[in-house]
Parts: sequence; C-alpha cells; structure tokens
Amino acid sequence: DHIVPQSRGGGTDWDNCVLACHRCNGRKADQTPREARMSLLKAPARPRWSPRYAIYARENRPVSWDRFLPAPKPA
Repeated sequence: DHIVPQSRGGGTDWDNCVLACHRCNGRKADQTPREARMSLLKAPARPRWSPRYAIYARENRPVSWDRFLPAPKPA
C-alpha cells in the first residue's frame, strides 16, 4: 500500500510503500494513514534481500511450487 496515495502525489519508492492486508488496504483507501486513523507498525524501509532470490532456495519455498520453478542450483 502507498502511504501517500499515488493519486495524491505519492511515489512508488521504498519510503512510501508498506505491506498491508487486503482488509486494511481497503479500509485506508485513498487516504493517508492519519486520515484513516491508522498507524504504521514499522517505518518503511528498503528490504535487505530480494524476494526474487528466495524462490530459488528450496528451504524458503513451499514444495508445491517445485513444479513451477527451476530446481535450486547446488551450492
């Protein structure tokens, strides 16, 4: 979810994007968290790792994904 909605000039950078469940995202709608009377649990920050990399590590992905993703490369 965008902290400052894009329709109100908010960007798509790491400082303006946070993870929100579907219900909370809908509740916030086109408002700032303050306007929606919501608070952030954590300050937005760039992740230290890329979720893209996790899908290649067998221990970090569900077995059911194996038929859709390439086998992890041996270490």
